[in-house]
Amino acid sequence: MFDAKFVETRGVILLVTVLQGRLKRGDSLKSYYSDKKYDIFEIGIVQPILNSTGFLNLGQVGYILTNLKEIKDAKIGKINNRNI
Repeated sequence: MFDAKFVETRGVILLVTVLQGRLKRGDSLKSYYSDKKYDIFEIGIVQPILNSTGFLNLGQVGYILTNLKEIKDAKIGKINNRNI
C-alpha cells in the first residue's frame, strides 16, 4: 500500500501495488501494522476514475475497498493476503 484516502460515500480507499501473487474480490488482507484482517469488497484500477475489475495481478497498480473504516488505521507499507 502506498497511499490511502477517505471518501465520505465509500470509506477508506487503499492505493496498492501488487508485489506478489494476485488479489481478488473476496480475499482477506492482514495489516502488518495493526494485525487486523480486512475483506476486499471492491478492487480495480484507476483510469482516472475507479474502474472495478474484480482483481489485480502481479505488478499492477490499483485500488482496494475494504471494511477499513478510519484513515488512521491505513498505515503505508506492506499488507499480507497469504495464509490468513
